[in-house]
Amino acid sequence: MIMIIIIFYSELVLKQEQEEYNREGIAWTHIDYFNNQIICDLVEQPHKGIISIMDEACLNVGKITDETLLEAMDKKLSHHKHYTSRQLKPMDKELKHKEHFRITHYAGDVIYSINGFIEKNRDQLYQDFKRLLFNSRNSILQEMWPEGAQDISKTTKRPLTAGTLFQKSMAELVATLLRKVRGFLARQKYKKMKAALIIMRYYRQYKLRSYVQYLADNFRHAKQMRDYGKSIQWPTPPLAGRFAEQQLRMLFSRWRAAQILRKYPRSEWPQLRLQIITASALKRRRRFWGQERKWTGNYLANTHENSNYNSYNTSINNLKNSNAFKCVFFSSFVKKFNHQNKSADRAIIVTETGIYKLDSAKNKFKTMKRSISIKEMTGISVSPGRDQLIVFHSANNNDLVVALQGENQPLKEDRVGEILAHVCKKYMDLCDRELSVNVTTAIKTYLGKKSRTISIEGVAGCEQPTFKHAGSVIVYEVPAAYCSAI
Repeated sequence: MIMIIIIFYSELVLKQEQEEYNREGIAWTHIDYFNNQIICDLVEQPHKGIISIMDEACLNVGKITDETLLEAMDKKLSHHKHYTSRQLKPMDKELKHKEHFRITHYAGDVIYSINGFIEKNRDQLYQDFKRLLFNSRNSILQEMWPEGAQDISKTTKRPLTAGTLFQKSMAELVATLLRKVRGFLARQKYKKMKAALIIMRYYRQYKLRSYVQYLADNFRHAKQMRDYGKSIQWPTPPLAGRFAEQQLRMLFSRWRAAQILRKYPRSEWPQLRLQIITASALKRRRRFWGQERKWTGNYLANTHENSNYNSYNTSINNLKNSNAFKCVFFSSFVKKFNHQNKSADRAIIVTETGIYKLDSAKNKFKTMKRSISIKEMTGISVSPGRDQLIVFHSANNNDLVVALQGENQPLKEDRVGEILAHVCKKYMDLCDRELSVNVTTAIKTYLGKKSRTISIEGVAGCEQPTFKHAGSVIVYEVPAAYCSAI
């Protein structure tokens, strides 16, 4: 029993502890310990160990004595360096003839007497007696002999020897100890890790709290600054605060936006949102886009913009019933250019799903056949000048080329930014991505699936913008002042 515990401790505790210290680089005086496995094999190895030799002797027919057992052990273990007897070493007077044998193990040299080995190794209690005791009415006897619950067919079998039973018992004990020690070591490791994790958690909290406090000190007077703290440089966050930095930046941006919006009444916020969309799409590539005026949206429903607004309203109501849209977000008179190199006065409206083309006012704004689905658009092109040209690119290579205008006259204000905002917003709502916006003086377009280029030229003395064509080039002539504003 002591041998098993020593092996267990040295192999599973001391060895693992020393290996862990070496892995972690901890200063440690190495302890060399005797590996007692060779002694275990000497005792319990099948067919060669002392227990196997005893079992074999107990099963032999005839008179078997302890001296006979010692002779068998001397014969089979004569070459084992940890076993000896007086027969193997006749000059060793510490050992008695035909009685003593010596085993050299972790405790040094230990002398054993062979007397009584055979008698103690035999188990005379056969299975039928165990069954009898198990079936007793006495509960204590039942608990003492659980082997009696085995099948009756096993009652005729020879019982295991005491040595074999002891060996099996020790094997079960070691297996139990292995399970327990692994759980014990795991708990010990968890306790060490738990302490480290607690320290790390508190350290991260400390670093994060210090970072937030530093931000609070830096941005303390941001509300009194002209840019509300935009020019303040953010410090590099600690490793524990990188995720928090994103959230804090978002909170700061929202707070700063709220401070800026405080100057504007809530009634102007919808227009501000649209203007932000336009500014983001144009990216400062167009200087004038109507940011200085109030945006109305549905201009053709206004009597000051459209003298024939009754016909327009009637046409829109009919169009709503047939096309199932709810609202007109933008409307305007336009000059349209088609694939046949012809221009004509038309009107367009922007709804939540598409852009519809209407006939001129004198034809009572009748609905034209063609409309463009906002979802199927591939982009928008405008110029950097003050002209009102805008091209809606479609996936079927037949773009819509129009120039915004007033009723029978050029527009006196810039409305390109307004229609651009409405179309881009609806595209984002439908497709969940931004619409491509191109700003250039030479616009590439497709009309009737043929590639064309639109060139914008400022002409002195020009009062009404007009379209002209020369081969594959479309020239849009505008007053020279429109181009000088680029």
